[in-house]
Amino acid sequence: NEFNDLFWKVFHNELIFKTIIKFLENNTMVHFNSFEKCYIGNRIKWSNIKSLQWMVENKQFALLKDKLQSNQYIHINHIGINKFFQDCNDQQIIHLLYEKHRSQLGMVNLLEVASKYQNFTALNYFLNIIIPKLSVFSQTLEFVIKYSTAKVLDFIL
Repeated sequence: NEFNDLFWKVFHNELIFKTIIKFLENNTMVHFNSFEKCYIGNRIKWSNIKSLQWMVENKQFALLKDKLQSNQYIHINHIGINKFFQDCNDQQIIHLLYEKHRSQLGMVNLLEVASKYQNFTALNYFLNIIIPKLSVFSQTLEFVIKYSTAKVLDFIL
């Protein structure tokens, strides 16, 4: 209980709290596997990470989810979308990305990308929640036949 009181006194003291945060941002006591990786440019502030591609490549799905929930800017491009559907099987993150960035995701056919990477979580989300409002185009079916598996085609049909 005494420790708890002390923690909250430190936490609520603005000067001490800012000093701790500043130390964490500038701390050079980070341990790296290789000495060559130990330089200031190898550290990125959370607030400066904006690339969907970077977050997916570095498996930072919790960070992506937090940025989506807090409506922060996320840079989305073709490569980022492809990598996202290749690696992400979390329906909640797929839903958040679609709901918050629908217009940016319009640069690709989401069913084709999800089919290409056999992402059944995304396919299920789009076919059961989104597509009933829309329709599956014949070009999407042609794409699935050419570039995906019979399992994906059965799932779509």
